[in-house]
Amino acid sequence: MKLQNPDEKIISLHVYNSTGNVVLFDPVNGNSFELHFHELREGIYFVRTVNDKNQVHSKSFNILR
Repeated sequence: MKLQNPDEKIISLHVYNSTGNVVLFDPVNGNSFELHFHELREGIYFVRTVNDKNQVHSKSFNILR
């Protein structure tokens, strides 16, 4: 998965599983980053990013194998 947003600089990214545990954490320095989910199990996950304006954005996604 590759996410890009040219209007803001992402400074941190967390991926949580459906029980709220952090399964991936990546300090990011820019507006483009790549996530590799090959180690994650099938299920529902949530991505939380924080930008340089301290705004938080969240999205959910499913992994189906």
